[in-house]
Amino acid sequence: MLKQRILTALILIPLIFVAILWLDTGWFSFIFAIILVLASWEWARVCGLNEKMSCLYSLFTVLIFSLLFYLNDQRINFSIIVISNIFWIFGFIAVVSYQFRKKILPSSLIIMMFIGQLLLISTWLGLSYLKSLPVVGSYLVIYLMFLIWAADSGAYFIGRKWGRSRLASHVSPGKTWEGTIAGIISGLFVTMIYLFISKNISNELVFAGISLITILMSIVGDLMESMVKRIANIKDSGSILPGHGGVMDRIDSLTAACPVFAFCLILSGMYR
Repeated sequence: MLKQRILTALILIPLIFVAILWLDTGWFSFIFAIILVLASWEWARVCGLNEKMSCLYSLFTVLIFSLLFYLNDQRINFSIIVISNIFWIFGFIAVVSYQFRKKILPSSLIIMMFIGQLLLISTWLGLSYLKSLPVVGSYLVIYLMFLIWAADSGAYFIGRKWGRSRLASHVSPGKTWEGTIAGIISGLFVTMIYLFISKNISNELVFAGISLITILMSIVGDLMESMVKRIANIKDSGSILPGHGGVMDRIDSLTAACPVFAFCLILSGMYR
């Protein structure tokens, strides 16, 4: 399993870097839209939809992406990102409540389908916004990816080796406090490197604070998907990525981290 996990990562990471560095914003958005449409199919299956309805749900996702790309309305895009950030406050509360054996996540299929759309669309809009920023766009997307990967990898490997204290035993039994702290430290180490080499940050302390918030939210995103899968009584959202499960299993942290990171950067006014 670990060998498959590493091999898949070694194949995917260079491809992702090529998409980020070489493609313009339009093609970049198109490629990631495809990835997120695959994730929408998995989300539909997790919600209990059959194959036909899952395909229709994915098609609806395509239509939403196409409409937003055509309109290219910054007010609408920002509003969706704001709504996503508000949702993640609820997401954090839902995870904590579930840990204490109280389920507040709605059971309604319609609401869960809407939540899936919100998570994936806001992720896509956040990535597209970051990529579109002049000069620094591609580097910020890469930074965000490294930030999440470092936090996830630090938590995974340290948690496996030295993890003893469960972080949220009823939500995700495999996650530990030791691993989580290691993940936060790993992410902040990436932040320190980026601050050292970057010449386009007007307020390093604010940027570091945004990065810390992003790391914490990536953990919430991971736990949120674990909770949804636990409620659905499944282990992985899919099997398309050997050693990693499904697409949704790989982008769960990103669905929370990306819109939060983009929102905080917009509010900070560091990049206009």
